[in-house]
Amino acid sequence: GFLWLVPIVLFAGEDGLSAFWKLRHSKQIVLHDITDFLTSAVVILLAMIFSWVYHEIAIDLEKYKERTKTVWKSKRSEVGMSCAIADEQAQVLWNELDMAPNPENPSEGMVPLQGVLQILETLPGFAASHSHTLTDHYRIVNGKSRALSSILRNTQAEASVKGLWAIDIFLVREQYAEMEDFELWKGLRIVYRQTKDMCHWICLSYWRSPAFCVLFILLALARAILPRFWLWYVLGGEMWPDTLRAQVLVGTNVVMQTLVFAFWLSLFYVVLDEYKRNVAQVTILSALVDPRMRVKYSERFLMSMMEFNLSPEEGIQVLSKLPLLSLQNANNAAAWWRLREYVTLDRANERIAIELFLEILVIWLGIKFVVTFWVMKTTRDGVPALLAVTMFDIIVFGLMMLWALQVALRVNDRYDRHKRILVEAKYHVSNSLASIDPDRPQAEDLKLDLLTARRLLSEYLEMVQEYDHRDAILLGQIVTPAKVLSAAATVAGSFMTLYIGMMKSGRVKVPEVMEDITGEDLPQFTGVAAMYSNISMAFVAFG
Repeated sequence: GFLWLVPIVLFAGEDGLSAFWKLRHSKQIVLHDITDFLTSAVVILLAMIFSWVYHEIAIDLEKYKERTKTVWKSKRSEVGMSCAIADEQAQVLWNELDMAPNPENPSEGMVPLQGVLQILETLPGFAASHSHTLTDHYRIVNGKSRALSSILRNTQAEASVKGLWAIDIFLVREQYAEMEDFELWKGLRIVYRQTKDMCHWICLSYWRSPAFCVLFILLALARAILPRFWLWYVLGGEMWPDTLRAQVLVGTNVVMQTLVFAFWLSLFYVVLDEYKRNVAQVTILSALVDPRMRVKYSERFLMSMMEFNLSPEEGIQVLSKLPLLSLQNANNAAAWWRLREYVTLDRANERIAIELFLEILVIWLGIKFVVTFWVMKTTRDGVPALLAVTMFDIIVFGLMMLWALQVALRVNDRYDRHKRILVEAKYHVSNSLASIDPDRPQAEDLKLDLLTARRLLSEYLEMVQEYDHRDAILLGQIVTPAKVLSAAATVAGSFMTLYIGMMKSGRVKVPEVMEDITGEDLPQFTGVAAMYSNISMAFVAFG
């Protein structure tokens, strides 16, 4: 509500409404100069909601990850809780962990799974850069945690007595009871602290990538002054008003729009940048058992100027800490699968965050598109400045949306490659079984281990084929190449619909190549959006 203070103060007098219409009639301001305060308030509200949800997800996830590591330590003797690694690599890992193997017991000489994970988390691209540092502000303000893991732990005793699962009590009681005595002032304090955390995250990201900071500030500034340019170039108004009241309104609006849009764009970027890390993380996971993925990790991440840009010496040091596990060993096969499940858990907050952000963005752009199209059809004052702003938003956020889908496509492709890895491992295990020499010492033990490995690989392959995790970040749809093309067609169709409506108005000078489709021939081109929609539906049907 505080954003409306400026227009309220400027037009609160008896002549306020008449002065506003006079400024509009003289083309010193546009309606967009007033409605921007509403859209800015909505954007800030959406950012606050996102910050609240993201904190809850990330904090819960960190507790689940810590619980997983604790369970691993308590089950050291089980299959899959240690890794058999070549001596040369094992020595590097032991030195990195500042530990030593037990030479008297070979099983204890294997590297523990939590140790392997500890080393992997030091590799570039594996661990998250921010989510693990988030603070549980709800617990600080209210004195108790709202995290799902904490609620389940607190209700476990009651659930056991009643013969229920703790999640049952949460679903029917706790999720509603926790908000009954909730105070508005405490909620505002929590949201303020959470949004402050997100701003700190944005600053850290820009510290690492200052070029994106400059780019997004320029984009935000261009979007803020776009209505003024539209008023001057298209509607024949003033680029800058000459009355003090209009100058204060326009100046405040430009500053506010620059800050709000820069924050919204920056928030999208840091969420997308964190999600983009998932590609490197899944690549590292695959590189543990597939030498081909070690090549990709080295070329596309470690040595790439667009990623970590390490020196040869630094790259060698990183790769020396990335072990290569043989899936012909039952312990290694089970350990790699546990790491795979951990990575899927670890990626959940980034995946859910980008999915939530894209859903908010799609709804926001959809509403803006409908409102803009309706205003174009009903206004008699020429092509509104809202059209230019909406087209700008479709281009900028549409490209970033396609970027996110492309990242999801790469992640899904990495997971799909695990089928090939498991099939090849089964083939090599079968060959090893067939070539066992019965007279070889410990031949029976080796055969038992290979049979166990083959059974595990068969189960894992079936899991990958029948029930596996795939990123579905766009309205719950699993991202495939066809879905990406469908999204691109939708973005292009939305833009072309507005562009053709602008040409049809006759108030905007169009390129000469487009002049032959204006006038009587234009109606046949108003179906361009429908054509793009049909293409989109076709891609979805065959994707």
